[in-house]
Amino acid sequence: MRLKCEVQVTSRQLPSLNIRKPNRPNFSQVSIGRKPGECNKDGPIYLMLCTSQNRSGTKYLIPNNLVQIFSRFVSEGKATLRIQTPPDDVSLSKADPAQLQSFLKLLKMAADGKEFPERVLSPLVPAATAQVTRPVTNLIIDSPSNYPMSFPTTLQKLAIQHCSLRRLSLKVTALTSLSVLDLSYNNLTELPESFAALRNLTYLDLAHNSFEEFPSVLASDTFCKNLVLLDMKDNEMRTLSPEFTKLSVLQSINLNCNRLRYLPERLGLMPRLSSIHVSNNLLELLPCTLVTRIFHKADFSDNPFTLTLPPGAYLNQKQRVPSLREAAGQAVLLYDIPYTEEDLDFVSREFLESGHYCTCGRVVFRSAASDILTHTLNAVVHCGNDDLPFLFYCCSTALITPRSYICQRRMRTHFWGMPV
Repeated sequence: MRLKCEVQVTSRQLPSLNIRKPNRPNFSQVSIGRKPGECNKDGPIYLMLCTSQNRSGTKYLIPNNLVQIFSRFVSEGKATLRIQTPPDDVSLSKADPAQLQSFLKLLKMAADGKEFPERVLSPLVPAATAQVTRPVTNLIIDSPSNYPMSFPTTLQKLAIQHCSLRRLSLKVTALTSLSVLDLSYNNLTELPESFAALRNLTYLDLAHNSFEEFPSVLASDTFCKNLVLLDMKDNEMRTLSPEFTKLSVLQSINLNCNRLRYLPERLGLMPRLSSIHVSNNLLELLPCTLVTRIFHKADFSDNPFTLTLPPGAYLNQKQRVPSLREAAGQAVLLYDIPYTEEDLDFVSREFLESGHYCTCGRVVFRSAASDILTHTLNAVVHCGNDDLPFLFYCCSTALITPRSYICQRRMRTHFWGMPV
Protein backbone atom coordinates (compact mmCIF):
# COMPACT_ATOMS: atom_id res chain seq x y z
CA MET A 1 0.00 0.00 0.00
CA ARG A 2 1.25 3.47 -0.90
CA LEU A 3 0.47 6.89 0.52
CA LYS A 4 1.53 10.29 -0.80
CA CYS A 5 1.91 13.04 1.78
CA GLU A 6 4.32 15.41 3.51
CA VAL A 7 6.88 13.58 5.68
CA GLN A 8 9.20 14.98 8.34
CA VAL A 9 11.72 12.67 10.03
CA THR A 10 13.08 13.79 13.41
CA SER A 11 15.79 11.95 15.33
CA ARG A 12 15.18 11.70 19.07
CA GLN A 13 18.95 11.53 19.74
CA LEU A 14 19.72 15.05 18.53
CA PRO A 15 18.48 16.94 21.65
CA SER A 16 20.61 14.77 23.95
CA LEU A 17 23.66 15.55 21.79
CA ASN A 18 22.80 19.27 21.79
CA ILE A 19 22.49 19.23 18.01
CA ARG A 20 19.94 21.36 16.23
CA LYS A 21 19.32 20.15 12.73
CA PRO A 22 16.77 22.08 10.67
CA ASN A 23 14.41 19.64 9.05
CA ARG A 24 11.56 20.56 6.73
CA PRO A 25 8.77 18.29 5.54
CA ASN A 26 9.30 16.74 2.12
CA PHE A 27 6.71 15.42 -0.28
CA SER A 28 7.16 11.65 -0.13
CA GLN A 29 5.74 8.34 -1.17
CA VAL A 30 5.25 6.10 1.87
CA SER A 31 4.96 2.36 1.20
CA ILE A 32 4.37 -0.80 3.22
CA GLY A 33 5.78 -4.05 1.82
CA ARG A 34 8.61 -6.56 1.66
CA LYS A 35 11.97 -6.24 0.00
CA PRO A 36 12.18 -7.45 -3.62
CA GLY A 37 12.97 -11.16 -3.95
CA GLU A 38 11.38 -12.13 -0.63
CA CYS A 39 8.60 -14.48 -1.63
CA ASN A 40 8.19 -15.90 1.85
CA LYS A 41 5.03 -14.61 3.48
CA ASP A 42 6.79 -14.72 6.84
CA GLY A 43 9.47 -12.28 5.67
CA PRO A 44 9.84 -8.98 7.52
CA ILE A 45 7.64 -6.04 6.53
CA TYR A 46 9.19 -2.61 6.10
CA LEU A 47 8.05 0.98 5.94
CA MET A 48 9.72 2.79 3.02
CA LEU A 49 10.01 6.56 2.53
CA CYS A 50 10.88 7.82 -0.97
CA THR A 51 11.55 11.48 -1.80
CA SER A 52 12.76 13.33 -4.86
CA GLN A 53 16.23 13.57 -3.25
CA ASN A 54 16.27 9.88 -2.27
CA ARG A 55 14.19 7.86 -4.72
CA SER A 56 15.77 4.59 -3.51
CA GLY A 57 14.08 5.21 -0.19
CA THR A 58 14.74 4.82 3.52
CA LYS A 59 13.45 1.58 5.09
CA TYR A 60 12.22 0.99 8.64
CA LEU A 61 11.47 -2.46 10.03
CA ILE A 62 7.91 -2.61 11.35
CA PRO A 63 7.47 -5.80 13.50
CA ASN A 64 8.77 -5.30 17.06
CA ASN A 65 10.15 -1.91 16.00
CA LEU A 66 7.11 0.35 15.76
CA VAL A 67 6.71 1.73 19.28
CA GLN A 68 3.58 3.86 18.93
CA ILE A 69 1.21 5.45 16.42
CA PHE A 70 -0.08 8.93 17.27
CA SER A 71 -3.34 9.24 15.34
CA ARG A 72 -5.33 11.85 17.24
CA PHE A 73 -5.46 14.18 14.22
CA VAL A 74 -5.97 11.56 11.54
CA SER A 75 -9.15 13.37 10.46
CA GLU A 76 -6.90 16.30 9.47
CA GLY A 77 -4.54 14.06 7.51
CA LYS A 78 -1.87 14.04 10.25
CA ALA A 79 -0.17 11.22 12.18
CA THR A 80 3.21 10.42 13.77
CA LEU A 81 5.01 7.06 13.83
CA ARG A 82 7.54 6.42 16.62
CA ILE A 83 10.32 4.04 15.54
CA GLN A 84 12.53 2.22 18.07
CA THR A 85 15.58 1.58 15.85
CA PRO A 86 16.76 4.02 14.67
CA PRO A 87 15.17 6.37 17.23
CA ASP A 88 13.18 8.43 14.73
CA ASP A 89 9.75 10.05 14.74
CA VAL A 90 8.13 10.01 11.30
CA SER A 91 5.49 12.75 11.03
CA LEU A 92 2.92 12.48 8.23
CA SER A 93 0.84 15.49 7.17
CA LYS A 94 -1.34 16.75 4.31
CA ALA A 95 -2.52 13.22 3.58
CA ASP A 96 -5.96 12.17 2.47
CA PRO A 97 -7.75 11.37 5.78
CA ALA A 98 -9.49 8.24 4.45
CA GLN A 99 -6.32 6.85 2.88
CA LEU A 100 -4.29 7.70 5.97
CA GLN A 101 -6.74 5.87 8.21
CA SER A 102 -6.51 2.73 6.05
CA PHE A 103 -2.72 3.04 5.94
CA LEU A 104 -2.41 3.27 9.73
CA LYS A 105 -4.76 0.31 10.18
CA LEU A 106 -2.56 -1.83 7.94
CA LEU A 107 0.56 -0.56 9.71
CA LYS A 108 -0.89 -1.52 13.09
CA MET A 109 -1.71 -5.03 11.87
CA ALA A 110 1.84 -5.45 10.56
CA ALA A 111 3.31 -4.24 13.86
CA ASP A 112 1.15 -6.69 15.84
CA GLY A 113 2.05 -9.60 13.53
CA LYS A 114 -1.50 -10.15 12.34
CA GLU A 115 -2.29 -11.74 9.01
CA PHE A 116 -3.66 -9.70 6.12
CA PRO A 117 -3.96 -10.21 2.34
CA GLU A 118 -0.64 -10.09 0.52
CA ARG A 119 -2.16 -8.02 -2.29
CA VAL A 120 -2.26 -4.93 -0.06
CA LEU A 121 1.55 -4.91 0.21
CA SER A 122 3.62 -2.93 -2.29
CA PRO A 123 6.97 -3.95 -3.78
CA LEU A 124 9.69 -1.84 -2.17
CA VAL A 125 11.40 -0.65 -5.35
CA PRO A 126 12.84 2.81 -6.10
CA ALA A 127 10.12 5.33 -6.87
CA ALA A 128 9.71 6.92 -10.27
CA THR A 129 10.23 10.66 -10.61
CA ALA A 130 6.51 11.28 -11.13
CA GLN A 131 5.67 9.41 -7.91
CA VAL A 132 7.74 11.72 -5.71
CA THR A 133 7.01 14.99 -7.50
CA ARG A 134 4.83 17.37 -5.54
CA PRO A 135 1.42 17.64 -7.26
CA VAL A 136 0.42 20.97 -8.78
CA THR A 137 -2.33 22.56 -6.67
CA ASN A 138 -2.29 26.20 -7.87
CA LEU A 139 -2.45 27.48 -11.44
CA ILE A 140 -2.87 31.01 -12.83
CA ILE A 141 -3.66 31.60 -16.52
CA ASP A 142 -3.64 35.28 -17.47
CA SER A 143 -3.69 35.24 -21.28
CA PRO A 144 -5.03 33.04 -24.12
CA SER A 145 -1.49 32.09 -25.11
CA ASN A 146 -0.96 30.50 -21.68
CA TYR A 147 -4.15 28.43 -21.81
CA PRO A 148 -3.11 24.74 -21.48
CA MET A 149 -4.37 21.76 -23.45
CA SER A 150 -5.10 19.92 -20.20
CA PHE A 151 -5.21 20.64 -16.46
CA PRO A 152 -3.60 18.72 -13.57
CA THR A 153 -6.31 16.77 -11.76
CA THR A 154 -4.78 17.75 -8.40
CA LEU A 155 -5.61 21.45 -8.80
CA GLN A 156 -7.21 23.10 -5.77
CA LYS A 157 -6.92 26.75 -6.86
CA LEU A 158 -7.38 27.86 -10.46
CA ALA A 159 -7.48 31.35 -11.96
CA ILE A 160 -8.37 31.92 -15.63
CA GLN A 161 -8.36 35.66 -16.31
CA HIS A 162 -8.24 37.87 -19.42
CA CYS A 163 -8.71 34.87 -21.72
CA SER A 164 -11.91 36.07 -23.49
CA LEU A 165 -13.74 32.86 -22.54
CA ARG A 166 -17.30 32.65 -23.88
CA ARG A 167 -18.00 29.21 -22.45
CA LEU A 168 -16.38 27.07 -19.80
CA SER A 169 -14.60 23.92 -20.92
CA LEU A 170 -15.58 20.54 -19.52
CA LYS A 171 -11.90 20.09 -18.63
CA VAL A 172 -12.37 22.73 -15.93
CA THR A 173 -15.58 21.28 -14.49
CA ALA A 174 -13.84 17.90 -14.24
CA LEU A 175 -11.45 19.31 -11.61
CA THR A 176 -13.49 18.11 -8.65
CA SER A 177 -10.78 19.01 -6.09
CA LEU A 178 -11.10 22.74 -6.78
CA SER A 179 -11.86 24.90 -3.76
CA VAL A 180 -11.04 28.30 -5.32
CA LEU A 181 -12.00 29.25 -8.89
CA ASP A 182 -11.40 32.67 -10.43
CA LEU A 183 -13.01 33.24 -13.85
CA SER A 184 -13.00 37.03 -13.77
CA TYR A 185 -12.33 39.29 -16.78
CA ASN A 186 -13.83 37.00 -19.42
CA ASN A 187 -16.97 37.01 -21.61
CA LEU A 188 -18.97 34.26 -19.91
CA THR A 189 -22.76 34.44 -20.15
CA GLU A 190 -23.68 31.11 -18.55
CA LEU A 191 -22.25 28.12 -16.71
CA PRO A 192 -22.66 24.52 -17.94
CA GLU A 193 -24.69 21.96 -16.02
CA SER A 194 -21.47 20.04 -15.36
CA PHE A 195 -20.40 22.94 -13.12
CA ALA A 196 -22.44 21.30 -10.34
CA ALA A 197 -19.71 18.64 -10.10
CA LEU A 198 -17.44 21.19 -8.34
CA ARG A 199 -18.86 20.33 -4.93
CA ASN A 200 -15.79 21.40 -2.95
CA LEU A 201 -15.83 24.97 -4.28
CA THR A 202 -15.84 27.58 -1.50
CA TYR A 203 -14.70 30.69 -3.41
CA LEU A 204 -16.04 31.64 -6.85
CA ASP A 205 -15.14 34.82 -8.73
CA LEU A 206 -17.26 35.60 -11.81
CA ALA A 207 -16.61 39.34 -11.83
CA HIS A 208 -16.24 41.32 -15.06
CA ASN A 209 -18.15 38.92 -17.29
CA SER A 210 -21.41 39.17 -19.28
CA PHE A 211 -23.94 37.33 -17.11
CA GLU A 212 -27.47 38.67 -17.58
CA GLU A 213 -29.01 36.44 -14.93
CA PHE A 214 -27.92 34.41 -11.93
CA PRO A 215 -26.58 30.98 -13.06
CA SER A 216 -29.16 28.44 -11.92
CA VAL A 217 -26.55 25.69 -11.64
CA LEU A 218 -25.10 27.48 -8.59
CA ALA A 219 -28.33 26.76 -6.71
CA SER A 220 -28.38 23.03 -7.47
CA ASP A 221 -28.79 20.76 -4.46
CA THR A 222 -25.32 19.25 -4.82
CA PHE A 223 -23.40 22.48 -5.38
CA CYS A 224 -24.83 25.05 -2.99
CA LYS A 225 -23.73 23.39 0.26
CA ASN A 226 -20.15 24.68 0.40
CA LEU A 227 -19.92 28.03 -1.42
CA VAL A 228 -18.85 30.71 1.07
CA LEU A 229 -17.85 33.68 -1.11
CA LEU A 230 -19.34 34.72 -4.47
CA ASP A 231 -18.18 37.70 -6.51
CA MET A 232 -20.34 38.72 -9.51
CA LYS A 233 -19.59 42.42 -9.75
CA ASP A 234 -19.44 44.21 -13.10
CA ASN A 235 -21.85 41.97 -14.97
CA GLU A 236 -25.15 42.76 -16.71
CA MET A 237 -27.63 41.05 -14.39
CA ARG A 238 -31.08 42.61 -14.35
CA THR A 239 -32.68 40.17 -11.91
CA LEU A 240 -31.41 38.00 -9.09
CA SER A 241 -33.29 34.71 -9.06
CA PRO A 242 -34.91 33.60 -5.77
CA GLU A 243 -32.88 30.40 -6.21
CA PHE A 244 -29.90 32.47 -5.10
CA THR A 245 -31.06 32.15 -1.49
CA LYS A 246 -30.45 28.37 -1.63
CA LEU A 247 -26.76 29.10 -1.02
CA SER A 248 -27.24 28.32 2.66
CA VAL A 249 -23.60 28.71 3.79
CA LEU A 250 -22.83 31.83 1.74
CA GLN A 251 -21.13 34.49 3.87
CA SER A 252 -20.20 37.19 1.35
CA ILE A 253 -21.75 38.34 -1.94
CA ASN A 254 -20.59 41.13 -4.24
CA LEU A 255 -23.11 42.34 -6.84
CA ASN A 256 -21.72 45.82 -7.45
CA CYS A 257 -22.10 47.44 -10.87
CA ASN A 258 -24.96 45.39 -12.28
CA ARG A 259 -28.48 46.37 -13.41
CA LEU A 260 -30.50 44.90 -10.56
CA ARG A 261 -33.86 46.52 -9.86
CA TYR A 262 -34.87 44.35 -6.90
CA LEU A 263 -33.48 41.69 -4.59
CA PRO A 264 -35.04 38.38 -3.47
CA GLU A 265 -37.25 38.82 -0.41
CA ARG A 266 -35.58 35.87 1.32
CA LEU A 267 -32.18 37.57 1.15
CA GLY A 268 -32.35 38.57 4.80
CA LEU A 269 -33.23 35.00 5.81
CA MET A 270 -29.96 33.52 4.57
CA PRO A 271 -28.49 32.24 7.86
CA ARG A 272 -24.77 32.98 7.39
CA LEU A 273 -24.76 36.01 5.10
CA SER A 274 -22.63 38.67 6.81
CA SER A 275 -21.26 40.81 3.96
CA ILE A 276 -23.32 42.18 1.07
CA HIS A 277 -22.32 44.67 -1.63
CA VAL A 278 -24.96 45.89 -4.11
CA SER A 279 -23.77 49.39 -5.02
CA ASN A 280 -24.13 50.99 -8.45
CA ASN A 281 -27.30 49.16 -9.43
CA LEU A 282 -30.86 50.26 -10.23
CA LEU A 283 -32.50 49.30 -6.93
CA GLU A 284 -35.71 51.12 -6.02
CA LEU A 285 -36.66 49.17 -2.88
CA LEU A 286 -35.09 46.69 -0.47
CA PRO A 287 -36.77 43.61 1.07
CA CYS A 288 -37.88 44.04 4.66
CA THR A 289 -36.11 40.86 5.81
CA LEU A 290 -32.80 42.78 5.67
CA VAL A 291 -33.92 45.02 8.54
CA THR A 292 -33.82 42.19 11.06
CA ARG A 293 -30.16 41.39 10.35
CA ILE A 294 -26.89 42.89 11.57
CA PHE A 295 -24.30 42.65 8.80
CA HIS A 296 -20.56 42.87 9.20
CA LYS A 297 -20.39 44.96 6.05
CA ALA A 298 -23.14 46.27 3.78
CA ASP A 299 -23.03 48.62 0.81
CA PHE A 300 -26.15 49.81 -1.04
CA SER A 301 -24.73 53.13 -2.18
CA ASP A 302 -25.26 54.72 -5.61
CA ASN A 303 -28.72 53.27 -6.21
CA PRO A 304 -31.61 55.48 -7.35
CA PHE A 305 -34.27 54.47 -4.75
CA THR A 306 -36.68 56.74 -6.66
CA LEU A 307 -40.03 55.30 -5.57
CA THR A 308 -42.34 57.84 -3.92
CA LEU A 309 -43.34 56.89 -0.41
CA PRO A 310 -47.10 56.60 0.17
CA PRO A 311 -48.67 58.84 2.83
CA GLY A 312 -49.55 55.95 5.11
CA ALA A 313 -49.75 52.23 5.54
CA TYR A 314 -52.34 50.07 3.94
CA LEU A 315 -53.93 47.97 6.63
CA ASN A 316 -56.18 45.06 5.79
CA GLN A 317 -58.42 45.07 8.82
CA LYS A 318 -60.73 42.33 7.52
CA GLN A 319 -58.65 39.30 8.23
CA ARG A 320 -59.91 35.84 7.58
CA VAL A 321 -58.68 32.30 8.04
CA PRO A 322 -56.17 31.39 5.30
CA SER A 323 -57.55 29.14 2.61
CA LEU A 324 -56.28 25.60 2.17
CA ARG A 325 -54.40 26.78 -0.92
CA GLU A 326 -52.63 29.52 1.03
CA ALA A 327 -51.78 27.19 3.93
CA ALA A 328 -50.35 24.60 1.53
CA GLY A 329 -48.34 27.30 -0.26
CA GLN A 330 -46.93 28.54 3.06
CA ALA A 331 -45.82 25.00 3.94
CA VAL A 332 -44.15 24.45 0.55
CA LEU A 333 -42.12 27.66 0.84
CA LEU A 334 -41.40 27.43 4.56
CA TYR A 335 -39.95 23.91 4.36
CA ASP A 336 -38.33 24.40 0.93
CA ILE A 337 -40.24 21.50 -0.59
CA PRO A 338 -38.86 21.05 -4.13
CA TYR A 339 -41.24 21.01 -7.07
CA THR A 340 -40.95 20.90 -10.85
CA GLU A 341 -43.15 21.68 -13.85
CA GLU A 342 -44.29 18.05 -13.76
CA ASP A 343 -45.49 18.36 -10.16
CA LEU A 344 -47.44 21.63 -10.36
CA ASP A 345 -49.34 23.40 -13.11
CA PHE A 346 -48.47 26.91 -14.26
CA VAL A 347 -51.17 28.58 -12.12
CA SER A 348 -49.94 26.89 -8.93
CA ARG A 349 -46.32 27.76 -9.63
CA GLU A 350 -47.25 31.37 -10.32
CA PHE A 351 -49.21 31.45 -7.06
CA LEU A 352 -46.17 30.24 -5.09
CA GLU A 353 -43.99 32.86 -6.74
CA SER A 354 -46.42 35.59 -5.68
CA GLY A 355 -45.73 35.00 -1.98
CA HIS A 356 -44.07 37.67 0.14
CA TYR A 357 -42.10 37.36 3.36
CA CYS A 358 -42.80 38.92 6.73
CA THR A 359 -39.89 40.06 8.89
CA CYS A 360 -40.50 36.97 11.05
CA GLY A 361 -39.86 34.73 8.04
CA ARG A 362 -43.45 33.62 7.48
CA VAL A 363 -44.85 33.59 3.95
CA VAL A 364 -47.58 36.13 3.24
CA PHE A 365 -49.88 35.68 0.25
CA ARG A 366 -52.38 38.37 1.28
CA SER A 367 -50.44 40.59 3.62
CA ALA A 368 -52.27 41.98 6.60
CA ALA A 369 -50.25 45.17 6.31
CA SER A 370 -47.79 46.58 3.82
CA ASP A 371 -45.95 49.85 3.47
CA ILE A 372 -42.74 51.46 2.25
CA LEU A 373 -40.73 52.83 5.16
CA THR A 374 -37.21 54.24 5.42
CA HIS A 375 -34.78 52.80 7.93
CA THR A 376 -31.05 52.56 8.51
CA LEU A 377 -29.56 49.17 7.79
CA ASN A 378 -27.78 47.53 10.73
CA ALA A 379 -24.14 46.95 9.80
CA VAL A 380 -20.79 47.19 11.56
CA VAL A 381 -19.30 48.79 8.43
CA HIS A 382 -21.77 50.41 6.06
CA CYS A 383 -21.51 52.78 3.14
CA GLY A 384 -24.40 55.12 2.43
CA ASN A 385 -27.00 52.92 4.13
CA ASP A 386 -28.87 55.70 5.96
CA ASP A 387 -32.60 56.09 5.34
CA LEU A 388 -33.01 53.31 2.81
CA PRO A 389 -36.54 52.44 1.59
CA PHE A 390 -37.78 48.99 2.60
CA LEU A 391 -40.97 47.31 1.43
CA PHE A 392 -42.58 45.84 4.55
CA TYR A 393 -45.11 43.04 4.79
CA CYS A 394 -46.59 41.77 8.02
CA CYS A 395 -48.43 38.51 8.49
CA SER A 396 -50.94 40.02 10.95
CA THR A 397 -52.06 43.50 11.99
CA ALA A 398 -52.12 42.34 15.62
CA LEU A 399 -48.40 41.62 15.50
CA ILE A 400 -47.23 45.02 14.24
CA THR A 401 -45.18 46.91 16.81
CA PRO A 402 -46.18 50.50 17.51
CA ARG A 403 -42.88 51.92 16.26
CA SER A 404 -42.22 49.88 13.14
CA TYR A 405 -43.47 47.12 10.88
CA ILE A 406 -41.25 44.49 12.47
CA CYS A 407 -43.36 41.49 13.42
CA GLN A 408 -43.47 40.71 17.15
CA ARG A 409 -42.61 37.10 16.36
CA ARG A 410 -39.11 38.50 15.91
CA MET A 411 -38.82 39.60 19.55
CA ARG A 412 -35.12 38.72 19.81
CA THR A 413 -34.24 41.05 16.93
CA HIS A 414 -32.76 44.39 17.96
CA PHE A 415 -33.76 47.43 15.97
CA TRP A 416 -32.84 51.09 16.53
CA GLY A 417 -30.49 49.93 19.32
CA MET A 418 -33.26 48.47 21.48
CA PRO A 419 -35.38 45.30 21.50
CA VAL A 420 -38.62 45.51 19.57
